[in-house]
Amino acid sequence: MNICLIPARSGSKRIKNKNILKINKKPMIHWSIQIAKKSKIFKKIFVSSDSKKVNSIAKSSGALVPFKRPKKFATDKSTDRDVLNHFLAYAKKKNIKVKSICYMYPSCILISPEILKLSFKKFLSKNKNLISISSYNAPIQIALTKTKKNLIKYLDYKNSKKSTQKMKQYFHDAGQFYWFKVNNYKIKNTEINNYFYLDRKFSVDLDTKEDLDLLKILYTYHDK
Repeated sequence: MNICLIPARSGSKRIKNKNILKINKKPMIHWSIQIAKKSKIFKKIFVSSDSKKVNSIAKSSGALVPFKRPKKFATDKSTDRDVLNHFLAYAKKKNIKVKSICYMYPSCILISPEILKLSFKKFLSKNKNLISISSYNAPIQIALTKTKKNLIKYLDYKNSKKSTQKMKQYFHDAGQFYWFKVNNYKIKNTEINNYFYLDRKFSVDLDTKEDLDLLKILYTYHDK
């Protein structure tokens, strides 16, 4: 069974209640659920949250919320793997056969159902977990860092004199969604993974108010 799991804890400190902030008159998590539903690639769509309010919104948006996530898995120190393992323990207890999981953040609202379907196809093309990735705005080889005297220096000064067009391209986790293969209710950790590339206009990692402002702008103007 192909499952979508959307994590949505309540304790975000940098952006309060970010998972249910209104975007186009609806809570943000509503839109991520709709994208998952419209892709038509999931047998079931679950939301994992420690919040009654989030769970109520998720249910009204069409997701399954059969449990309230325990507080010990909803702290600042809790990891995505904690959330996944908690869900898989529930699935095993309820004898829900899980073959693969798309772990999709509530803020993943800029992609289309078609993009999600294409990522699933890419995931199936190789026997690997898949990460959504995007590119850096500038080559990381010319990164700058602060000194102890609050000045700026290059991490590697000699790179500042090189042509950026010839520099090797690097990528970062887009922070939108992941695909995991599940075997006997366990996910294997892998250093090398499959990937799905997202243009930066589809991948705002929601951590700051500036990120939220950008997300709202892009959601208003991007093509669905």
